[in-house]
Amino acid sequence: MQDFVNKMYRSKTDHLYSFVRYIKALGLTSHLRNKNRAVFVKATMFPDIK
Repeated sequence: MQDFVNKMYRSKTDHLYSFVRYIKALGLTSHLRNKNRAVFVKATMFPDIK
């Protein structure tokens, strides 16, 4: 987790790549491609809300 946080601060490029890996790890790529914004935002902003 600390590596993720460090990359978010290091540069814009590292921030973007880290966020993309985070999206893939959560399995949200299809929601993003299909513009299912409600699911995407809920999962990325409030992952503990059911």
